[in-house]
Amino acid sequence: MKYVKIDFLTKLIIFALLLAISVGLCACSDANDNASDASDGSAEESFELPDFSEEELPADDIEFTREKAIALIGSDRLVTEIFVNNSLYKGGNKTAEYYGLPVESEYVNFKAVTSLLNNTYTKGGGCIDAFLSYPQGLPPAVTQKNGRTYVFRHPTEQYLDFIRPDTVKVTDTELETEKYITAETNTSKRVVLKAVLEDGRWRLEKGIFSVNPFEEVKNEEKLLYSDIGSFKSLSGSLLVIEFFISDRSSEFISEEEEEYHGRISTAISYLADTAEKYGKTLEPTYKRAYFKHDGVLGIRSLDFDIMFADTGFGTLEAFAEQNYDLTQYDNYVFVVCLDKEADVTNELYKNTDQTRIYSGERVIIGQKSEIADICASMLKLVGAYGYDDGLCDEYTEALYHAYYKDDILISKSLVNSSISPVTAFACGLTDSLDRYNSIFYYGK
Repeated sequence: MKYVKIDFLTKLIIFALLLAISVGLCACSDANDNASDASDGSAEESFELPDFSEEELPADDIEFTREKAIALIGSDRLVTEIFVNNSLYKGGNKTAEYYGLPVESEYVNFKAVTSLLNNTYTKGGGCIDAFLSYPQGLPPAVTQKNGRTYVFRHPTEQYLDFIRPDTVKVTDTELETEKYITAETNTSKRVVLKAVLEDGRWRLEKGIFSVNPFEEVKNEEKLLYSDIGSFKSLSGSLLVIEFFISDRSSEFISEEEEEYHGRISTAISYLADTAEKYGKTLEPTYKRAYFKHDGVLGIRSLDFDIMFADTGFGTLEAFAEQNYDLTQYDNYVFVVCLDKEADVTNELYKNTDQTRIYSGERVIIGQKSEIADICASMLKLVGAYGYDDGLCDEYTEALYHAYYKDDILISKSLVNSSISPVTAFACGLTDSLDRYNSIFYYGK
C-alpha cells in the first residue's frame, strides 16, 4: 500500500472544512430544537390527536390477588371522581358550557378516558355505557369532540362514600375467572363487587357507584305559586272564559272571535296533552263573555286591571261568580282578548294582602299573540317559572337553558317542545325533584 504524503497546507484546508461541517450540523440541531420549542409553545393551536382507537393495557397475570383488587378499586374510584365529582373540571368560573381540557392534561385525548373505562370494567357489565351517558337525561359529564375531551360541570354534592382499601378481601367463586371483592365504605356500608377475567385481564363487573349510588334526595316542598288561585293545576275540569273586550276604537267581529278561540283552544289542548303524559286529565269547557269599555283601552295589562276595577264587578272573581256556576269546575281562568297588538301577559294570584283584582287569574292576549306564549303564560299560572324573569342568578338561568333548551318556556314553540322535569314539578304534575334539578327550585 502506498501512503500519500499530505503537506501542512492541505491539512489546514481539511481541518477548516471539517470545522465548517461541524458548525453547520450544530446550527441545524439548534434550529430543530428551537422549532420544537416553538411548537410546544403553541401546543393549543397545533395539537393533533393520535388515531381514535381503543387502547388497553397489556394482558394481566391471571392470578387475582388482594393487591390487584385494591388497584381495580382505585381505578374505579378514579372513574367516579372524573364522571361524578367533576374532577377534570378546572375551568375556574362556574359556566353552563363544555370545558375543553388543556393539552397538558393526561386525559385531553378522549382515548385515555375510554382506555381507563375499558381497563376497569367488563364489556357486559353496563358501567362503561352508564358513565359515558352520565347523568341520565342531561348533558354528559364527559364527552369528546374530534377526539378531544370536554367536561360539563353539573352542580351537586361530591360523592364521598368510597371503599376503604384496608377492608378489602378477595374470595373465590365456583369459576376460576370470577372473584368476589368484599369491603366496607367510608360510612361502614358493606359492599360486594365481582371481578371477572376477560380477555386476559381482570376487570370489575360493577363499580362502587353502581352498587352504592347517591342516596336520592328529593325536594317535596310546595312551590311558590302552585295549587293557589283560580287556575290551580293541570288536572280536573277547567272553565276557560274567553273575555272579549272592546272599546271606542275596537270592535270584534265573529271571524276574529273564532280566530282567537282557535289559538286559545290549541294552547289548552297542548296543556291537556302534556298533562296526559303524566297520568293527569285536564278537561276544558269554553265560555265566551263580552265587555265594552266607554273609553279607549290601552294595551298594558295595568290598563285593563284599572278599567275593570272601576266596573260594578270590581274583580274578575266576582264576574265569574255572578255569571257561572263555579262549583262545577275544579279550575277557571280568564283569557282576556284585546283587538289590539298587545303582548301576552299573565297575572298570578299571589295569595297576599294585595288588591283582589287578581283573585281570578287571567292571561291577556292580542291580535298577534303566539300560541306558545299563551301556553307559557298558562303554565306560569299553575306554578311554572320561565327562567327569564330575573328571579335567579345568571348561572342558574344559563344552566337551565343548557339542560332544557326544548322546554316550551325556553323554545317558545310548540314544535318538538316539551316541559322540563322542573316545570312538571312546579305545575304539580310530579311530586319531587331529583338532586340535579333541585338547584332550579325557586320557591323557598
